[in-house]
Amino acid sequence: MSGKWKNRPSSVIKAKADIALAELAERGRVDAGAAIDYGEAVRFPMAHTPVEVHGLQGGISIGRVSMPDSLAMLAWLLPEQLRTAVHREIDAVADDGEAVTDDERAQRVATLKDDLLAIERGVEHFFGQAIASGASVTRDENADPRAILGVDSTVEPQTV
Repeated sequence: MSGKWKNRPSSVIKAKADIALAELAERGRVDAGAAIDYGEAVRFPMAHTPVEVHGLQGGISIGRVSMPDSLAMLAWLLPEQLRTAVHREIDAVADDGEAVTDDERAQRVATLKDDLLAIERGVEHFFGQAIASGASVTRDENADPRAILGVDSTVEPQTV
């Protein structure tokens, strides 16, 4: 793909970032329910990370480390500041003039695939003429089987 196709609209990325930030903020919410109901301590969100500990003798221990989820708490405490900072970073790298939505990208790829199949069908036509005249040809092993077999199908071959 050319550089033009790799860019997505900043508005789409910002919307996805906003969803991720909202989920992160919800995960960072402090739980005061048990403190109110039972007099327990306020519960802070925890992050749990799986770990492997490799011993000197070749043994492996698998466990989990728990620590306060500071990023989630930050998203909960300062949602607008974090959102603004993330949007600023997106704006810094975005190029909306060259951006293509996923739907536009899919349409362009489909058009290119159709064009490629048409070209391969044309090449196959010339291969057929060459073979009929006694020439030896070597087909592209990656050519679309629909072109080689002359099949008119909209079902794409599976890649192995």
